[in-house]
Amino acid sequence: MMSIGCQAPGYVTTEAPKGTDLSVHSPARLLEVATELNDRPRKTLGGITPAQAMQRLLLDPESPVVATTA
Repeated sequence: MMSIGCQAPGYVTTEAPKGTDLSVHSPARLLEVATELNDRPRKTLGGITPAQAMQRLLLDPESPVVATTA
């Protein structure tokens, strides 16, 4: 869950406020929450989901969805 928090802190605090004991949730429930968070469109990706951005990148690596540092 921590890697998701790095990407979308506002979303995570909606689902699990700071200090929440995640050990009381099953791995299946944590996966559900992670999937829900990762399936949300991102403004920084032009309104597409991270999965859609990855798919585009894999299909056409010469045309990245977001700005690169190179």
